[in-house]
Amino acid sequence: MKDRWVALSVLVSAASVALVVPPALGAAALVLPIAAVLVGPRLHLDRLAQVATTVAAMVAGVLTPRFLGQHLDYEGVGTLTERTTLLAFPVLGIASVRALIAAPRYGAPVTLAAALVALTAAGGARPGICYPLLAAAFLALGFVALARSDPGRAPPRRAGARHYVVTAIAITTALGLTLTATSTLPPLQDSAMQRLLQRFRRGRTGFSDRVALGALSGLLQDDRVVMRLRGEVLPPLLRGAALSEYKAGIWSVHRQLPVSEVVEVASEAPPGPEVIEIENARRPERYFLPLDARDVASSTGFFARNVLDIHQPIRGFEAKRVWFRTGGSRRGWEPTPADRATPRALTGELAPLLAEWGALEGGPRARLDRIEARLQVEYRYSLEFEREPGRDPLLDFLLRDRRGHCEYFAGSLALLGRVAGVPTRLVTGYRIAESNPWGYAVVRQRHAHAWVEAWLDGRWVTFDPTPPDALGAGEQSETPPLAAFFDRLATGWESVDDWLARRSPFELSLALVVALGVWLLYQGLRGRRQRAALTVRVEPPLPGFVALSRALARRGLERRTDETLAQFRTRIIGAEALGDNERSTVVTRLDAYSDLRYGGRGDTATVDANLAASARALQGPSVRSPPS
Repeated sequence: MKDRWVALSVLVSAASVALVVPPALGAAALVLPIAAVLVGPRLHLDRLAQVATTVAAMVAGVLTPRFLGQHLDYEGVGTLTERTTLLAFPVLGIASVRALIAAPRYGAPVTLAAALVALTAAGGARPGICYPLLAAAFLALGFVALARSDPGRAPPRRAGARHYVVTAIAITTALGLTLTATSTLPPLQDSAMQRLLQRFRRGRTGFSDRVALGALSGLLQDDRVVMRLRGEVLPPLLRGAALSEYKAGIWSVHRQLPVSEVVEVASEAPPGPEVIEIENARRPERYFLPLDARDVASSTGFFARNVLDIHQPIRGFEAKRVWFRTGGSRRGWEPTPADRATPRALTGELAPLLAEWGALEGGPRARLDRIEARLQVEYRYSLEFEREPGRDPLLDFLLRDRRGHCEYFAGSLALLGRVAGVPTRLVTGYRIAESNPWGYAVVRQRHAHAWVEAWLDGRWVTFDPTPPDALGAGEQSETPPLAAFFDRLATGWESVDDWLARRSPFELSLALVVALGVWLLYQGLRGRRQRAALTVRVEPPLPGFVALSRALARRGLERRTDETLAQFRTRIIGAEALGDNERSTVVTRLDAYSDLRYGGRGDTATVDANLAASARALQGPSVRSPPS
């Protein structure tokens, strides 16, 4: 049992993996660890052979799940996923093989580290109450194995009372801190998050189903890239949310929307011309598409779509790339009462303003055109303003302080249009306003925008009341050269990442194992060549030095195998077995020998002759000789 503590630790790790894979794989995971426990570390291998064995274990760890796991077509509660299985088995193979090797390179810590990785991977499947018991057993056995592998450590039975007291205090403190953190950290985290949300709620908005009006200077000054678009003719606006209900400065989605449908599509760009590609620069929470998008496809092969033509990813299957064409139908979901409703307190104040603008006469489009023209001419775009407390922010914008950002312009048009009898909704998303010299458009956070969709002639039509001069409408800015270069590097990596995403977990694991194996074999061969070269270059000691070493040994001054020449010299200086003259002569001639051997200074024949003379002078009765 003395040499099997590491093997027992590996067996516990293998048992945790066996719990969360199919039975055939579980049996395969246990074979080598059981053998290591039964026979112990019996394999005596040199460095290169250990490397080759480790590589073979990694390859077997990738191939075994492939052939015994029915191509890994399993996944469920308490079962490892394909990717995690292809991580756990190679590292478990490394640990199992090392447990069979006598004196493996880098010792027990590396073996236990590999077993710990496999144990941690098994925990990802949440195997139940057995897992914490196995984890505790692994840690206990691992500590024993590390203690046994350290010859300089005193055995526990020799430890004093102080050692046990300190250990008990440390364990008690750790348990107390763990219990305290478990009970106090969640409430503290909730409190901190609540404060952060309160602190930053003003002036920030996202593309959620509920948007509060506020100063958007934070979001609209953010340069982070959201997505990149490629295509011949790009749409000006990309929708992210369509909001119908308004109350006290908050726009929200209609509460009675039908459930979104899941649409299965091609996982590559549709064939034919005029296809536009969106490359999401980060994990998307929704897909931003124009109102007239058609032939939509995503790199994951499906998405969710509601009646407002808002496209969203399925959680866990967010697509990096989305493709579409423009020119589709704009009919969509017909207006509901929410698209016509205006708070009663606002209607009485907005109707006189519409009458003053002449926006209660003519057809629906003419009314909206008059409202849009007034907003663009008589109101000023600004990110810095203050609203009157206690008053509806849109009324304050329209009737008092005529400064605001795009949400105020769009929200005002939506409410005034409803009072004028036209169904409307507020839409938030992005505008396309920046082109990269490398041939694609860049959309950043600061390109966030809000506009209006109105129901005219049986379809939804876009209106953008924000003053064109404020947004530079019609003018495409160009990414500065240096920023364009780095963004091109980023999107180049995205292409590489796409290629990697198309590789199966088995292909990636096998490629990684092969690459690591080649590197390990190279290092092993390189180390062997270096040792061989060093062996060839080492010159044998001079005969006179050999004779002197034997003579000193007879006087009780035998040189140890791990002792350097300098350390040997220091010991001779303090030796009582030599007289003063003998000691001085020997030290002087050893210094000459050291200069010759390591510095190339001196004559070889002279140094050898002097060493031999000292050896002869020391000849005499040995201090180790038994008494006559």
